[in-house]
Amino acid sequence: MYRQPIVGMIKLTMVGEQLLRSCLKEYKNIVLMGDLNVNMLAGNTALSNLLEIYGFKNLVNTPTCYKGEEGTLLDIVATNVPKRFQGISVKDIGLGDFHSTIFYRSYKYFFNTSKEDFESVPFPCC
Repeated sequence: MYRQPIVGMIKLTMVGEQLLRSCLKEYKNIVLMGDLNVNMLAGNTALSNLLEIYGFKNLVNTPTCYKGEEGTLLDIVATNVPKRFQGISVKDIGLGDFHSTIFYRSYKYFFNTSKEDFESVPFPCC
């Protein structure tokens, strides 16, 4: 999911809530990833509140963007099944001020997925 910086937080939370409601009706295990241009390190944001209401946890807890002295956490990997992931790693990949976010899947809870599973997932952009 991507939110352009010019799109307001009200629009993001409306689209995010519609997406979460829709996904929770269809799927048990959900991962929401994206560059949402909201600093999740800032604490109590509309986005963090929305994730908490729907039982999601952001697995990224370190900065993913460095445009100033202190980094910001603009890229999230949020899920309603955090136990299915072993960890998150944010790496400097040498492309300007952005870092790459890598997540590791736990094979303890691995299940088979098909091409149709991925094709049926809605990928919104606001």
